[in-house]
Amino acid sequence: MVSKDLSWSRHIESIVSQANKTLGLIKRICKDPSWSMRATFGLLTRSIKLLIGNVQRRATRFMLNYPKDMSYKERLQKINLLLLEFRREISDLILLFKAKYNLITLDITKHVCTFNPGYKSRNYDKNYFHLIIKHNQNYFTESYFVRSAKLWNILPLEIKSSDILASFRTRIINLYNSKLITYELPSISY
Repeated sequence: MVSKDLSWSRHIESIVSQANKTLGLIKRICKDPSWSMRATFGLLTRSIKLLIGNVQRRATRFMLNYPKDMSYKERLQKINLLLLEFRREISDLILLFKAKYNLITLDITKHVCTFNPGYKSRNYDKNYFHLIIKHNQNYFTESYFVRSAKLWNILPLEIKSSDILASFRTRIINLYNSKLITYELPSISY
């Protein structure tokens, strides 16, 4: 895949072609493209997510010229990069924020609501998402709306109560940067 002049262009074109074919398949299968990719990634098993994350792990070694004395966490912090899992969660939360404030056309009212009409307690939080439809099937419990509502509900109040996208994005990225410091990375078996 490397040409005579040692360029990677043929290899990159092949990868892009494969990615476009996969995207075309997803477009034909999924009717709502605004959140179908997030939903698809959410259904992957933990072991497959680890394999995808391993690509980033190897890339950080390469980007920093294979440092022997740096852990993966230290490499991520040095190049100001978050775990793929964290970046996916941030994207999910930003999409939910945009839907909540009607910045995009995604009707979330079929799946979640921001009030519980049954009761109001002292701990009532108007920014809390309640699931409208509860399912026991595994495919639904790992779906975008359930996963994102759970992530949203554990956010600190000052982040949930943001009503400006730029402020929300900055706060959420800062939160995940601080999470990286205390996060226990999963063990890797090659």
